[in-house]
Amino acid sequence: MRKLIILSILACFSAITVADSTSSYVGQELRGIKALSQEKIRGLLDGNGLGYAKVAELNGYPGPVHVLELSKELQLSEEQIEQTEELFNKMQNNAKALGSDLIAAEKELEMAFVSGVVSESKVTSSMQNIALIEGKLRAVHVNAHLAQKALLTPHQVHKYNKLRGYSSKGHQHH
Repeated sequence: MRKLIILSILACFSAITVADSTSSYVGQELRGIKALSQEKIRGLLDGNGLGYAKVAELNGYPGPVHVLELSKELQLSEEQIEQTEELFNKMQNNAKALGSDLIAAEKELEMAFVSGVVSESKVTSSMQNIALIEGKLRAVHVNAHLAQKALLTPHQVHKYNKLRGYSSKGHQHH
């Protein structure tokens, strides 16, 4: 009986160890581009922010998308709405183009691995290209936040941050 209990306990620990060793990547091996989820690809193609401007957003620099969503609450003038729409369209068009470039660069790296014709130099040059594109993409989004803040009054910026649920502690430059 004692042996049975010990064996049962060992079997439980063994099952837990196997379960813990399962990769968090399970299922991702089926993706067309392993490094990008379908949601990320969709967001890149649509020119969505995808968190690229978080440094601006969380430091009191409003984004054009959310400013347009909150236009009534912020009491934007017609001119501010027009300028914000123009800013948003420019940002989105640039982001879509760079998003497509990023997907293509990731696809190129993916194909190198799939074909088995991959080298250290290929990986390095591909990764540098991906980083450059992603940096440009992030700059497009962050710069749109900079331009957006310049279109708003300090009161509107304060109200925006409050409506978005941000504390004033994160915005020391107000």
